[in-house]
Amino acid sequence: MAFRLLRYSIAAMHRHLKQGHKRLPMIVPILFYHGKQSPYPYSMRWLDCFDDPAAARHLYTQAFPLVDVTVIPDDEIKTHRKVALLEYVQKHIHERDINIHLNIIAWLINKFKLSRDLVVCFLHYLTQKGNALDLKDLIRILEQNTPHYREEMMTLAEHLKKEGRLEGRSEQAKEIARNLLSMGLDRDAIIRATGMTCSEIDALPDAEM
Repeated sequence: MAFRLLRYSIAAMHRHLKQGHKRLPMIVPILFYHGKQSPYPYSMRWLDCFDDPAAARHLYTQAFPLVDVTVIPDDEIKTHRKVALLEYVQKHIHERDINIHLNIIAWLINKFKLSRDLVVCFLHYLTQKGNALDLKDLIRILEQNTPHYREEMMTLAEHLKKEGRLEGRSEQAKEIARNLLSMGLDRDAIIRATGMTCSEIDALPDAEM
């Protein structure tokens, strides 16, 4: 019950923010109990719902852990194994010229032998979000430096040659989602790659695949 009251409180806060407010309101949840057992026999502290309330209290009453990739040196990021590619791209994705980082991106893909699904999702994320991305240069560098993923590179190249970069972000996301569906990727991977919701993906042609 304590956790349910917390959920109700967060829902009320969310509605408050959606109305345009910038700060969270103070919500005081109150339970009116009229059960057969008296007095009320359960804790009203939501942290007591955990197996280790003390550890939960320590986690949820202070600032959450933060990994600020914007301040981590590139050389340190390169040592972070399979998460290095994600961190490196996140750090540089908003720069005016993402192209200067393509060689290192290709090196990270090849070095840590990521799963093919992750590589496909990453490539489509990069082509959507990378500022002033030179697609031809991206494909050339990846084909030369990531032979293990040559099939994925060819698929991306063929898609871009046929369709080009679509003008609208929403239409581009739909097209990418359709291609990923046809490749047999699961919906969670497509959601991560395109930013679309599950219902939006279900509404696409051939979504039953």
